[in-house]
Amino acid sequence: MPPPYTEVDPSPQPEYYENSKGQLHFRATRILSCAWSNVQALCEYLYSPEGAAYPCSIGSSNAIVRRVKPLRRGRIGGTETLSSYTDALVEVYYDTDGPRWVSGFYVDEKVAPHQFYIRTPGGLFWSGHTAVSDAEAGFTMPVMGAAHILEVKRATSIPSDAFAYVGCCNGGAKSCILLPYSFPSQTVLYNPPHVGADFSYSYGTRYEYTYIHEISPFGWNKFFRPSRGRWENLYNDNGDTYVQYPPSW
Repeated sequence: MPPPYTEVDPSPQPEYYENSKGQLHFRATRILSCAWSNVQALCEYLYSPEGAAYPCSIGSSNAIVRRVKPLRRGRIGGTETLSSYTDALVEVYYDTDGPRWVSGFYVDEKVAPHQFYIRTPGGLFWSGHTAVSDAEAGFTMPVMGAAHILEVKRATSIPSDAFAYVGCCNGGAKSCILLPYSFPSQTVLYNPPHVGADFSYSYGTRYEYTYIHEISPFGWNKFFRPSRGRWENLYNDNGDTYVQYPPSW
């Protein structure tokens, strides 16, 4: 529950607009008044799944506290340099173009084009126990794939398994959180996240982390066989399938 507050006229100030991609979005600005002692609690509420949303006809927007300022100065107390404030104005900005609260997390998600290279290792075998030739060993195939970019912000902690799957690929199909895409098994490579932290008096310490996972449409455990012009599995001498990136994520 939020602390007591009132909305200052002329608030809210809504408008519809088009972003750089020509998509229709909604934004609004509200001015809220509360007791100075309740500023932190109000900001924490606005930065929570319950308090962040501002309903509109094209979807739910989310809050960003832009500015907090004293509404009026109270008495001078204690020393000549200590001032006491009784009330505050909190300027809150909302926008449907940006991250969303999903299952307690504030997330933004993108899928972007991404090129990388897959190299064929030597000392292994193609199907039929055909050895990888000297010409094939070290052959590097450029792949035009994609990168799945997931940004998580305002988190109260970092996942305990954030670095547990580095060097692994997905064991089953992976679906996006916001976007309508799904990727088959062994096509998404787990990379370590970028992790950061910040502190604010209004909401304490919060963490943000970004995952950038590369997506290969041919799978991360298949290699290009030039003589046949296709992607195939490789095998060890005993006939077991060679797995460069274990599918354990």
